[in-house]
Amino acid sequence: MVSLKEYIESTKDWQTEIYFFAGEDENVMKESHFMEKFHDKDVEVLYMTHPIDAYLLDNVREFDNHMFKDITKRFEFKDEDLIKRHEKVDEEKFSSLISWLKKVYGKEIAKITISKRLGKAPAIVTNGPYGQSAHVQQIMKSQSYAGNEQAKEQLSAMKMYRELEINPRHPIVASLLENAPEEGDDSFVTSRELRDSAYFLLDTALLSGGFALEPDEAFSNRMLRVLSTRLEVESLELEDEINSPVEEDFPPEINLERSFHREVFFYFDVT
Repeated sequence: MVSLKEYIESTKDWQTEIYFFAGEDENVMKESHFMEKFHDKDVEVLYMTHPIDAYLLDNVREFDNHMFKDITKRFEFKDEDLIKRHEKVDEEKFSSLISWLKKVYGKEIAKITISKRLGKAPAIVTNGPYGQSAHVQQIMKSQSYAGNEQAKEQLSAMKMYRELEINPRHPIVASLLENAPEEGDDSFVTSRELRDSAYFLLDTALLSGGFALEPDEAFSNRMLRVLSTRLEVESLELEDEINSPVEEDFPPEINLERSFHREVFFYFDVT
């Protein structure tokens, strides 16, 4: 437990914001991909685990001239001049992949950027500055189940703020870049395998960002195709039913003599 005043006193020289992370389980939050950069830089983050915290910080913007900053939204450190130079190179290198992914995802993702914070994960989904965090959306979702129509409408609208950050150093992203079409190549035909890979990247990025998946028929079909490939199943046609032999049905044998004695015993026991 630390006070806001104590937090500010321990901040880095370049730090002008109060970093916070809203969630349910502090142990899970510590291991989140959102925390990788903060662990590397030894920067403290406030864990907000009470449901009211996230709503409170939407209305209380600052404390002692330090703005509150949700690390699950669009984010960059103030001291990253070198990373900004790398970013320009990465943006040119991955521009074709980003353009292609935008076409594949359509309205499911508002923006795709090069991540400045990811280490182990290939990608992560965040929210723009005006969107609600995944934690707040989970709270809103529970309210919508309780019949709150306003929460349902707000939750649906939140999808338009989702942003995908891709890790330029991750081998999965590098492989997608190799297989994606050149920018402006309208003749390229996307294979089903490549499209599935793009959506699996998005699925894992949503989970890494704390969002819940919304499985539909397309998701189920993708999973079946992966299982078929892994198990080397050539066709999903059902096999013929087994011709099981017909068994005769005999009535159970009844020992009438034993039944009679049991009834007599029961009669005398009662009297």
